[in-house]
Amino acid sequence: MLGYLQQTCGNAFTQTVLQAGKTPYTQAQINASNIEQMKNSNSSGLAYDLDRTSFDDPDTQYGTMWDGKWDPSHRVFSSSVEKARWDKLDKRTRWEQDQAAAKTYQKVYKNDPFAADKELGLADARYFERVRMMCFRVLPSVTASEALAVFLKGPTLVECRLTIFVFFFETIRRSLGDQRFNQLFGPGEGKKPEKGYFILTPFGIKLQGPDGETDLDVTSVTKPPSEKEGNDKPGARVGLVPGGRYYFQNFRPPEGRYHYKARHPQGLWSGENAFYMGEEGGKQMWSGLGATGLTELEMMQTVCDAYNAPGQTGSEDRVYLDEATGKLRHMKTGQLDPTSGLQLNSGLFLDATKVTALAK
Repeated sequence: MLGYLQQTCGNAFTQTVLQAGKTPYTQAQINASNIEQMKNSNSSGLAYDLDRTSFDDPDTQYGTMWDGKWDPSHRVFSSSVEKARWDKLDKRTRWEQDQAAAKTYQKVYKNDPFAADKELGLADARYFERVRMMCFRVLPSVTASEALAVFLKGPTLVECRLTIFVFFFETIRRSLGDQRFNQLFGPGEGKKPEKGYFILTPFGIKLQGPDGETDLDVTSVTKPPSEKEGNDKPGARVGLVPGGRYYFQNFRPPEGRYHYKARHPQGLWSGENAFYMGEEGGKQMWSGLGATGLTELEMMQTVCDAYNAPGQTGSEDRVYLDEATGKLRHMKTGQLDPTSGLQLNSGLFLDATKVTALAK
């Protein structure tokens, strides 16, 4: 799922409970930090599902300038070469080129000038280079902590799995403190980091080093009992890790028939990445970007509703939630997709032991 991310600051929580940067976090503090970030990004109503939301004032809310105003602070470039070319242009030429680009986008994307950024992602070009779709590398000229703060402040346009890893990076920063975080991932002023320049991507905790991209080993996989082992009651799962990332999958049967993507080829709800938020009022609660404060069945109903939303292919297929299993069934045939629902084997959490090792 794609979302417009702008995070409020949990200063009181961070200062009084987490005490960022004084000592590396315990596992409980790491889990609490992830949960607090998800609450901040959603509780203020600033994380949106772009399938269902439009921006009436894109120049101020989105940070670009398709109405003719020029704001260089929020332009995203596909490469450093493109940015260098753009920097050489005078203001009038930039304005004219953007007017022409806006007209082209309006024709190609049916009056949606932000369609390209919805597909590729958006981050502040003063701090990040977009190296490929939904993949942003911190620039050597800025510090890693400063860039991460800007990314979280927004306006930023990313998909839900990338957001999870951004929150992991922010928790690492809080645990280590700005000084050590910058030494590891981006000292600024063109200096080389100890580990590598951090990369924000949906595909894990990534770094850019002299030999290319590498993985930063700071996560571990949760290992709750499987459904076959009796862990099959929606809302009463055992072995979940608060602050851990899990995946809720839409109707995507292995044989491909009635697949979500067959109904929504450009759809953004193949599934939802979410944090397990712990229990509230005796209920296991979940939050993802654009779907917050929900039980397991409520989260799956949200995913189900996304499948049943008007499709792009004219398909009349519909699915419904089987509340006994937490999985989706095809409305007409009754076919149950055993792969849909909460993926217990998808659990991933930030490991305090591995994060602490970075402090040395």
